[in-house]
Amino acid sequence: MAASPLFDLAELDLTQVAVSWQRVGEINPQAGHMRQLDHVIWLTDDF
Repeated sequence: MAASPLFDLAELDLTQVAVSWQRVGEINPQAGHMRQLDHVIWLTDDF
């Protein structure tokens, strides 16, 4: 049995960018063909 999501994914606006690829590159050193994260669409301090 699959686990239930922690929140409703339908509530996320997937067109928004909370953290750009440039900022991700400053935090996460993986780049080029090793890059696994392009940007972050949602952040919250209370989760």
